[in-house]
Amino acid sequence: MRLQIKILLLFAISGCQSTSNSTNDLIIPDEVEENKNLSFLTAEVQFSPLFGADYLLPHEADKVSISDQLIVIGDFTFSKSLYVFEKQTGQAVEIPLKKGEGPMEVREVSDFWLTDDQLFVLDALGRKIIPMRYSQNNFELAEPIILKIPMKRFAKTQTGFVGLTGGGQDHAVAFVDHQGKILSTHFPMNISFLMSPMNPFLQFAGNGVGQVWFHSPFDPNIYRMDEGQVGGNFAFHYRGEALTSPTKTDFRMDGDGFNSFRETLINQPSFFNLFERWSNQWILLYFLKNQPRIALVDKSEGYSFRLENLKNDVSFDQPFPKIIGVSALGFSALVVKDQINVSDHAFSRSLLEKAINKNPDAKLFMLEFQLKLE
Repeated sequence: MRLQIKILLLFAISGCQSTSNSTNDLIIPDEVEENKNLSFLTAEVQFSPLFGADYLLPHEADKVSISDQLIVIGDFTFSKSLYVFEKQTGQAVEIPLKKGEGPMEVREVSDFWLTDDQLFVLDALGRKIIPMRYSQNNFELAEPIILKIPMKRFAKTQTGFVGLTGGGQDHAVAFVDHQGKILSTHFPMNISFLMSPMNPFLQFAGNGVGQVWFHSPFDPNIYRMDEGQVGGNFAFHYRGEALTSPTKTDFRMDGDGFNSFRETLINQPSFFNLFERWSNQWILLYFLKNQPRIALVDKSEGYSFRLENLKNDVSFDQPFPKIIGVSALGFSALVVKDQINVSDHAFSRSLLEKAINKNPDAKLFMLEFQLKLE
């Protein structure tokens, strides 16, 4: 995960082209070298302050989910903890989840999944999921679900849960029922699963129904998972052709083997570290010729960028905001006040400066925005 954060601090940015209208095609736009200000590529930008005692505030974030009542943030890299805030007030909420090895405790927070009325917390080291329900401003913990197979990331499905397994397993993905018993396994384990994206399981809204989709770093397909089986898929395309899945994967499962494997894909987009989709818009972090790039797509228009060509005059904290989820308003990122480059001349009179001046006691802000690629 440290590598993922460093990658998010590296990117580079570029230009706009027409993309396919096929609902199953995700067209990665060609790169352009024009310099861009991020503020010219975004709309409906909003900063919401978050408040609380220091121990209730994250300093890093890997995932956010926002419901009608709550904002839930997970830091799976440093504190390996969960942070919860009331959506309406931005005030931190204490949760009755303690670190430890007891039956109702977790050794670490490895992932979480938020539904309308339940929060599920994954403890990868403890091999369990702890459900909890939020009602009348309080969390109620339920009996933990003991997993029969290890999971390092997961999602809730209609039949139970689906998870990305770890090393030593024969398959990379497993479905389990509501008691944690294995229903099925998929995708033979190989070098392409040595690293995982920041958030491999995503929730899309489709025909009014929440859908769970899975993406991995080197498979150009994104698979539907919410019905308890591997379903239909989206596919990434580049320069008029569908990207192909890796054919040679028999490398040693270590760093040297991983680097050798990546060299076989150097001439096509691969190593998809981040993918988030909101409405008809999506953002993808990928590598081409060993250089990180980011694609921004809105309906039939899209840009691919190198990060040195992009000026982040929205969050002022890194070359591109670290997208950790989506909300009803758009893409979401956490902005930590101490990490903002206030010396940037564009910071003065920016939307972020106005939000800070209006909420001087806030140390964190939830950034939400949409793409505007006209």
